[in-house]
Amino acid sequence: MVVSKVLKFGLVFLGILFAASLVSLFKATASPAVNKPYDWVSYYGNGNLDKLSQFSLIDLDADNYSAADIANLKSSGSTVVSYLNIGSCETFRSYWNQCAPYSIGSYQGWPGEYWMDASNPGWRDLVVNTLAPRLFAKGVEGLYLDNIELFQQFPGRPDISAGIVDIVYRLRAKYPDKIIIAQNGLDIFGDTGPDGRQFWQYLDAEAHEEVNSTYDPYRAVNVSDSNSLINDLAGWKARGLPIYTLDYSGGDSSLAAYDYQRSLANGFHPYAASKNLDVVYFWSFGAGSFAPPGKTGAPPVTSTPPTATAPPATPTTGQSPGQGASSNVKYCWTLYDDVAMRSWLLASSPSGQAGSLQFNLTIGGKPQSMPAAFGPSFPTPSGQAVTVPGGETIAGMLPGVAGGPVTMTSLTGSKAVVSQRILFGNSLEEVSGTQASHLSSDYWWAWYDSASAGFKNWIIVENPGSSNVYYKISIAGVTRQSGTLAPGGEAAPVFNGLMGGPVRVQAWSDKVNGKSPVSVLASQRVISGNGGAFNEVPGIPDSDLSNDYLWTWYDDGGGRNWILIGNPTANSDGSNNTDSLYYTVTIGGKMVDQGGPVAPGQMIAPAYTGWIGGPVEVKTYLDAGHTTPKRSIAFQRVIWGPSFEEVAGSPRQATPGDPGAGLATRYNWTWYDQGEGPGVRNWVLVGNPNSSKIYYEISVAGVVRAEGKLVPGQLVEPTFNGLVGGPVEVDAWTDGSKAKPQPVIASQRVLWNGFFNETLGTNLG
Repeated sequence: MVVSKVLKFGLVFLGILFAASLVSLFKATASPAVNKPYDWVSYYGNGNLDKLSQFSLIDLDADNYSAADIANLKSSGSTVVSYLNIGSCETFRSYWNQCAPYSIGSYQGWPGEYWMDASNPGWRDLVVNTLAPRLFAKGVEGLYLDNIELFQQFPGRPDISAGIVDIVYRLRAKYPDKIIIAQNGLDIFGDTGPDGRQFWQYLDAEAHEEVNSTYDPYRAVNVSDSNSLINDLAGWKARGLPIYTLDYSGGDSSLAAYDYQRSLANGFHPYAASKNLDVVYFWSFGAGSFAPPGKTGAPPVTSTPPTATAPPATPTTGQSPGQGASSNVKYCWTLYDDVAMRSWLLASSPSGQAGSLQFNLTIGGKPQSMPAAFGPSFPTPSGQAVTVPGGETIAGMLPGVAGGPVTMTSLTGSKAVVSQRILFGNSLEEVSGTQASHLSSDYWWAWYDSASAGFKNWIIVENPGSSNVYYKISIAGVTRQSGTLAPGGEAAPVFNGLMGGPVRVQAWSDKVNGKSPVSVLASQRVISGNGGAFNEVPGIPDSDLSNDYLWTWYDDGGGRNWILIGNPTANSDGSNNTDSLYYTVTIGGKMVDQGGPVAPGQMIAPAYTGWIGGPVEVKTYLDAGHTTPKRSIAFQRVIWGPSFEEVAGSPRQATPGDPGAGLATRYNWTWYDQGEGPGVRNWVLVGNPNSSKIYYEISVAGVVRAEGKLVPGQLVEPTFNGLVGGPVEVDAWTDGSKAKPQPVIASQRVLWNGFFNETLGTNLG
């Protein structure tokens, strides 16, 4: 059922969706031929003309708009159709008194709405000769007919189903040049009208609700029921009738991603909405744009049976997990947890990627069924590879699953961009996957805190290998825990009452403090605000430590911001470090601090009250004269409202043999979300740490959203209102012709319901 009431504004949830090019609904156009970035929208609120104008086809309630509003939308190149309820009527309508005599029962679940008697000629005349003309008088180009499934409410009343067929027949006869879209009611599509044509032949398209997901609560439709409906719709599509699907995700982007994947796999036109259709959702469809629809006329009579062109929900197939092992690229996290929190896995195939990427998933070394949105079926078979088309992002979750280590493996040998997005309470955290080739036997952090009020801090060590691992955790140079991890084993100690740094995790294959280092996974997880906020920070491999670190931004105005600088207890060759270090801190090209000495195994945490700006740079030296570089550990810690965030510094120079560790000329993220919710803000930050100007470009889902130039020490932080999609890409050059790439610093900052998160861009090397 489509709701035409205007209720409370909904919140767009994690925007994580599929990209695909769709064909337009019609060949000829009634509106100017202007391509649009989004395919179609069903929206029964009011206003939001700028947002609606970004869609090729707009289904609105014309009672909420003036003729001038509709002309405005049409002049932008959009095709506008109006909702018209031909099976029921609502008491808030201005014409309710004309409808009331035909009421034959209340519409259960929707107070103030009543079924109408379509067998009564008076109701049919009212629809065709009064209600439809008043909508066309406002300039709409067609009608979106709702509740044609009225006949299902009154079984044994063939006169009611015949009345619905007659209404649509008369609308087509009276308005042969207008668009008619019917919603639901497939059971009468083969019924014959007064002129001998079947009901579906009066239509220009079919729309159907709750194909993949439904509301109260928002959830996936039973797969077998969904598959059966998709099969029926595919049959009508095979006859030439375009199919539009209207699913209800309530802004849950994981559920919306599932909706889109299943519909797109069958050539349908998907849109995912909230129950009350009072929010405009900008789900990203990736590269390409959508031409506005027009009018082709009713489809010709044909005897072709309505059979599906393909199975409606066959999982996307790809290499089996055992194929192409030599070219696999594996990405890792310590843990996945959809028990204590909600967790999504996201994977992007960067723009310009040659062909698609294929993935499989393991947790704790065991193949997993892919999450909901990772394939057209829900779920995919255990170990089944799935495909990510070039330039697109997919996402999904495993409800009720917790464990680790977590691996997502690209089976086609191409690098990808992967992340976890986690909701804990009202906080949002994003953790990029670590490429397996970048795992280390030796990790560092600047600080540990399980002593501050409301803080609890775990150090997680996971063994992703097939043999036992020996590990040691040290804080401020003191061993706090050591032990053995079996294959797939995990240690996650909390040292209550302890605060200090630096923090170090080491691992060996022979014994604690052995001679054979072995790679493990390591991260810190922090719950702050007495259980209200979550943060996770992967360890920094010893080989990535530098004397020169950068961040995009520093803010001790809106929040509290510390820069942490630690002096490691070991040198790069593994020998004991006996030298103190000295440091300088620069913000926006201005020196704000210099100091030292900091002894080996010690850490400082200066804060610069009231300072706001970027880029931020920390350099460390062996001497007070700042002549001899010395490696260090550097992080930022931020407290913003009720949330806590920690961000590792990006080393300016690439580690020899590991270009992914330094600054990059191109950065990628899986997702961007600046949706409708008032609690969501998303900035893409680009800073120029170079001595000459640079040119930059920011793209989301393959579309350039911002570009310009930055002088040395300058930073931009654009936000794109209403935009939800991925992947996200930042590129930089020394020249306006984009021939000479130049490294920059880039991150995304997100405010989610007053909680803060920052994610560094992925450098693919």
